[in-house]
Parts: sequence; structure tokens; C-alpha cells
Amino acid sequence: MPETKDTEGRQDTERQPKTPKFTATQDPHASRTISLRRHLSKLALLAAIATPIAITAGCDKTEKSDTANSEKTSSTSGKPSISEAEKIAQLNKTAKNLLEENKVSDFNKLRENNPQWTPDLHLANLTGKFLNKVNLKGANLAGINLENSVSSEADFSNTNLTGAKLKGSNFRETNLKNTNLENADLTGANLGKTNLTKANLRATKLAGADLMNANLTGANLECTEAPNATFEYAKLDNTKFANANLHNADFGRATLKKAIFTEAILTGAILRNADLENADFTKANLRNSNFFEAILVKAIFDSADLTSADLSKANLRNADLKNAILVNAELVFAELGKADFTGANLTHADLSSSTLADTNLRGTKLNNATFDSAKLIQTIFCGADLTDAKFSYATIVGSDFRGTSNIQTAKFTLLIEDSVNEWPENFNK
Repeated sequence: MPETKDTEGRQDTERQPKTPKFTATQDPHASRTISLRRHLSKLALLAAIATPIAITAGCDKTEKSDTANSEKTSSTSGKPSISEAEKIAQLNKTAKNLLEENKVSDFNKLRENNPQWTPDLHLANLTGKFLNKVNLKGANLAGINLENSVSSEADFSNTNLTGAKLKGSNFRETNLKNTNLENADLTGANLGKTNLTKANLRATKLAGADLMNANLTGANLECTEAPNATFEYAKLDNTKFANANLHNADFGRATLKKAIFTEAILTGAILRNADLENADFTKANLRNSNFFEAILVKAIFDSADLTSADLSKANLRNADLKNAILVNAELVFAELGKADFTGANLTHADLSSSTLADTNLRGTKLNNATFDSAKLIQTIFCGADLTDAKFSYATIVGSDFRGTSNIQTAKFTLLIEDSVNEWPENFNK
């Protein structure tokens, strides 16, 4: 019996686990826990720093995921989704079909329902279509064919119509503000009462086009081919016509303040009663042009060719006509006060009944020029060639004829003059 107890006691002792005696620093589990905590803290800090990048990067992934999910959903529902590009292509196709069928109201509704969409109809063929009141604002219409179409009272503002075929088209009362029409063909087009403010019509073809009452303020028509075009009553302030062909063009009663016509061709052009204050015609070809009663105050005609031009009753006060060619020009009853004709050629020019107060005619060619009944007040003729010039019934006050050549051949008949005039020595009228 004692032996049995002893055995059981030993067994109890053996079953009881031995508790090791470690300090906190010596406990391997504790050290591992501390190390793990430190590692997790570092990871948390790194994750916090990287969060914005992860979000940014995750947007695309989320969108792709959402798109994928939507595709799955739509494919499940039997309605496949389309990309933005496909949607735009579909809209453009629908738009083209609607306009081909002259369904302008349906097209305009399509635009209203898709305000973010900008129609792209470049190279479309809409020849002869009726597109009255169509809304094509901001559209891409490059190379479009709208020949003989009718688009009156429509909105084409800010559109791209470069290289467009627009022969015989009707844009009457249409908004074409800021439109790019460079290299477009508008031969014979009706642009009456259109708004072409700041439009780009560089190198366009406007032969025979009708722009009566149109507003082209600040527009660019450089290098434009516009023979026989009509600009009557048009607003053309600050418009550029440099190097343009405006042969026989009609600008009657148009407003052309500060318009630029440098080196432009205006042979036979009509500018009757036009307001051309501060306009620039430097080196322009104005042969046989008509400026009857035109306002040309401070206009520039430096080196311009005004051969046989009609400037009768025109107001050329303070105008610059240096080195201009005015052979056979008509300046009857013209206002020429303070105008500068230095070096100009006025051979056979008719200045009858004109007013030349403080006018500069230095070094001019006045061969056979006519000043009959003209008012010459403090006019400077120094260095001018007066061969066979005529001054019958002219009023000459305070003018300077010193240094003139061939004055002895000039005809001074029944003059009204005063003693203040300066004459060459030994000259006997």
C-alpha cells in the first residue's frame, strides 16, 4: 500500500507542468509581441502616407471596375453599354441623317437633349438642303458641302467651316460670329444681314457674293477673292482686306473706319458715301474707283494708285496721300484741308472748286492740273511742277509758290488773291 501511494504521488508530480521563471525581457513571446507591434505601427504609418496615392490610383480602377460591373449588368439585362466615343459617333450619325432629311427641328432637339455634345459633320454632303434656323453653333463643319443650301436665320457662330463648299448658299440673317471660313468657297452666296463679327474669311472666295447690311466688324478678309461682291451698307470697322481682290466690289454707304486695304486690288470699286475715316490704302490699286462724297478723314493713301479715281466732294481732311498717283483723278468740290500730297502725281487731275487750306503739295506733279475756282488758303506748292496748270477764278490767300517749276506756263486768270502770297522771283502773273 505505501508503495502505491508513492507511485501515485510521483505521477501527479510528473503531470504538473514546470513553470519556467523568466523576466519580461527574457520572455521570448513578449519580445516577439513587441516586435510585431512595432512592425504593425510602421505599416500603419506607411499606409496613412500612401492613402492619397492609393485613392487616386484607385479611382481609375474603381471606374474600370464599375464599367466592368455595368457591362456585366447590362449584358445580363440584354442592353450592351457603349463608350463615350461610340455615343458621340452615334449622335453625329443621327445628326447627319436628320439634316439630310431636312429635319431641322429634330436636330435642334437632339442638341438640346445633349448639351455637352459638339456636332462633327466635317466633309458631310448637304447640298441643296433647307436648314433654316438650324443650331450648328461651335460645330466642326470643315470641308462640308452646303452648296445651294438655305440656312437663313441659323446659328453658325464659332463653327469651323474651313475649306467648306458654300457656292450659291443662302445664309441671310444668320449668325456667323467668330466663325472660321478660311479657304471656304462662298461664290455667289447670300450673306445679307449676316453677323460675321470677328469671323475669319482669309483667302475665301466671295466673287459676286451679297453681303449687303452684313456686320463684319473686326473680320479678317486678307487675300480674299471678292470681285463684284456687294458690301453696301455693311459694317466693316477694323476689318482687314490686305492683299484682297475687290475688283468692282460695291462698298456704297458702308462703314469702314480703320479698315485695312494695304496692297489690295480695288480697281473699279464703288465706295460712294462710305465712311473710311482712318482707313489704310497704302500701296492699294484704286484705279477707276469711286469715292464720291466719301468720308476719308485721316485716311492713308501712301503710294496708292488712284489713277482716274473719282474723289469728287470727298472729305480728305488730314489725309495722307504722299507719293500717290492721282493722274486724271477727279477731286471737284473735295475737302482737302491739311491733306499731305507730298511727291504725289496729280497730272491732269481736276481740283476745281476744291478747298485746300493748309494743304501740302510739295514736290507734286501738277502738269495740266485744274484748280479753277478752288480755294487755296496757305497752300504750299514749293517744289511742285506747274506745267500748264490752270488757276482761273481761284482764291489764293497766303499760299507759297516759291521753288515751283514751269510756273510761267501756268494760267492764273481773274484771281482773287492777297499780298501775303509768296511767288518766285521775277514771276509775272
